[in-house]
Amino acid sequence: MSKISCLNLLIVFFLVLCLSGAASGYELRNKSYQIVSEDYTEYLIAAYGNVPVYDQNGEVVDTGIIKDLPDKRALNDWYGDIDLIVEDTHPDMEAYYYPEGPVLSYGYDRLGTVRVGIDEETDIDRETTDKIYRVISSKASESGIDDVPVIFVSEPIPDIGMPYKPEWVWVILGVKNTVRDLFGTNIFAAA
Repeated sequence: MSKISCLNLLIVFFLVLCLSGAASGYELRNKSYQIVSEDYTEYLIAAYGNVPVYDQNGEVVDTGIIKDLPDKRALNDWYGDIDLIVEDTHPDMEAYYYPEGPVLSYGYDRLGTVRVGIDEETDIDRETTDKIYRVISSKASESGIDDVPVIFVSEPIPDIGMPYKPEWVWVILGVKNTVRDLFGTNIFAAA
C-alpha cells in the first residue's frame, strides 16, 4: 500500500472519529429511565446536583451522573458510594422524618440519585430542602463526591390498612428490591 493511500485512510479514520463523537457514560436501558420518570417530572419538588433531566413529555434530556460513569463496574461502584452516604446520613436525617418532619422515604433510585420522599400534604420550603441537601452533601464531600445528585419528590403517606393509633411509634424501614436488571430501594414509614 502506498504512503498516500495510508495517509488517506488515516485521515478518513480521524474524520469519522471526529464526526461521530466519543461515546461516554454507561448506558442504562430506557426502561430504567421510564420507571422513575414521574419522580423527575410530575412529583419533583426540588433537585440538586448532577440529576437526570426530563422534558415535559417524560423523555430524557440529560442522564445526570450516569453520563460520567464509563462502564457497569463504575455504575456499581457509584451505587455503593450512594448507599454508604444514605446509610451514614440516617442519624442526621432523623429530625426530618415523619411525623416530626416532612420526610416519608429516603434512599436512592436506579439512576444513582438520592431520593427524598416528602409528604404530599406538607408544604416544604426551599430553606428546608437546602438544609436536608446540606446534610447529604456534607457526607458526600467527606467521601470525595461533589455535586451529589438529590431529588425531593412528593408522595402520599403509605396506607397501612389500619387506623392510626397515637401510641404507635413510626419507624423508617427500607427494602432493597431486585427484579431482573432493575433494582432500587423502597423506604417507608411503618408503625
